[in-house]
This record gives sequence, structure tokens and C-alpha cells, in this order.
Amino acid sequence: MSWEDEGQGPIWVPVLHTAENLWGIPPDLLARIAYQESHFREDIIRGTYVSPIGALGMMQLRSPFFTSVRRPIPFTDEDVGDQIEEAAQFLVNMHTDTKDWRLAIAAYNAGLGNVRRYKGIPPFKETQTYVAQVTADVPLPESA
Repeated sequence: MSWEDEGQGPIWVPVLHTAENLWGIPPDLLARIAYQESHFREDIIRGTYVSPIGALGMMQLRSPFFTSVRRPIPFTDEDVGDQIEEAAQFLVNMHTDTKDWRLAIAAYNAGLGNVRRYKGIPPFKETQTYVAQVTADVPLPESA
């Protein structure tokens, strides 16, 4: 079984692919980040599980920064779709800033400030593992 087939992946991967196409994100990248964040578990997707740092939903967004998670729980399909769109826009913004998809992935996980501070993927084990696991499954284009 591949990562796309885990949990609710068969339901949400097509929606994630639509967002990738709309936002110009490399194929499978947003979907693989969603899997890394939620493993497509229903309790995470619907917001009934909250991470230790307060991140919510399939894309593990934090309410101080993302409006799509400031909604009643459990999240509806529409809420999840809005979260996917907001995460896609954020990832594209990180890529626009860094000009490198690997750095955009690192910024999604550790924050753009840390990517800038360390002038690359931060030396945090979690972030290095995160980027390595996502990019192991998703071939990325060369840096711009």
C-alpha cells in the first residue's frame, strides 16, 4: 500500500491534486505534505485531534496564522477544502521567497524565519527528516 492509499487518502488526494494544479505546485507535493502532516487520519483531518503546538486539520495549520482552522470542530469537507487551498497558497509563497521547493518544504515545517536564519534547511532533526521523507516520494524540479 502506498501513502496515497492510507486512511482517507483516496478521498482527499484528488482534491489535493486539484490544488496542486491550480497553484502550480509539483505533482504530489502538496498531497505528500498532507500525508506527512496527518497520515490521512480522520481525527486529524476533522480537527478532533489537536497537535501539541495547537495545529489543526489535514495540513496541520495553526489558528493564529490561518483563518481556515478558526471554524467549528469537527471540520466539514468544505472547511478541509479551504484548509488545502490556504496551505497551497502558503507553500507557493514559501517557494516564491526561497526559489527552491526543498526550502519551501522546510519552511512549511520549521518556518521561513528558520530557513533564512540557517540559510537552508534548518539543522533540526524533525525538519531534516520531514524534508527527506517528503522528497523521497516526490521528485522535484531543479531549483529556480
